[in-house]
Amino acid sequence: MDGKGLPLGVVNLDAIPLDLVSISKALSHFLAPGSRIHVVSAKDLNLEVQSAVGDYKTAKVMELVDKGMKFFDAVAYVCIPADKRPPPVINANMDLKKLPSHSALARALFYVFFFLLTQARYPGQGGEAQQSQVPAFLKTIMGMKEPQKYYVDLLASFAMEKFDPSWIRHVKFANFSRESLTRFGLGVAGYRMLAAFKHYNPRPDCDQAVKDAVAWCVAVARAPACWEIHPITREPALLTKYGNLNKNCTNLLLQAYDEATLQKLVDAKCIYAMPVEVPGYDDWKRWNVEDLPEMKNLVFPSS
Repeated sequence: MDGKGLPLGVVNLDAIPLDLVSISKALSHFLAPGSRIHVVSAKDLNLEVQSAVGDYKTAKVMELVDKGMKFFDAVAYVCIPADKRPPPVINANMDLKKLPSHSALARALFYVFFFLLTQARYPGQGGEAQQSQVPAFLKTIMGMKEPQKYYVDLLASFAMEKFDPSWIRHVKFANFSRESLTRFGLGVAGYRMLAAFKHYNPRPDCDQAVKDAVAWCVAVARAPACWEIHPITREPALLTKYGNLNKNCTNLLLQAYDEATLQKLVDAKCIYAMPVEVPGYDDWKRWNVEDLPEMKNLVFPSS
């Protein structure tokens, strides 16, 4: 070489110059929908009906139900923009005599709503233990003794957990039965662990942080039930500020009470079982009544 450098010639590495800003903007259109847990698509629905429903682009929910489409399938179907809505599929062999009555659908819908409001889950979700746990009110007062799956199958052909459960927030209680309202008043989801602290004062020898946290739990539990606390509608900001309420309450119970008191809470069904420490959850040390969560969206508003 003559000192002028290595004579490489033309180099083509086939490197694509990626426009990362434009790519991130484009991918955002996929990431937001992809992050959602509860998503129903047209492909999830069973669009079979026994006969035509006239103009399917203006069809009503119960019109579709009476033709053989399941209730939540019909609800999701009419939410599809008319210009993107596929036509129903005709199945002349459907036996309309086997369809549930409107009254049966109403009872099944109440069954689903009851689970969402009091247990923050659709019936049929969860492990084997949860599958067998049906609130006594539904079995004894309402006489709804079929397996959980029975009521879900009356209402939808797809997995119900795909249907965003936060619809419960917009239900009005004006015409609910007195019996059901009385039962709801005993507690909604998200409050059981908090309410456990209402029954006993913490041990006298507890640290002040424990006493402050117990007072916080009691204040939240005694306030009217609100959607800010309900697990289905709880905002992520609450979790960021106060931590996981149930896991922190579990650890707080162990700090506040002796074993005999905890057993009393179990025996009275104030808590499901004897608490076991959950490592890493000590956000309760920051809880005090001077910093309560915002609780303005009441589950049972006065008007």
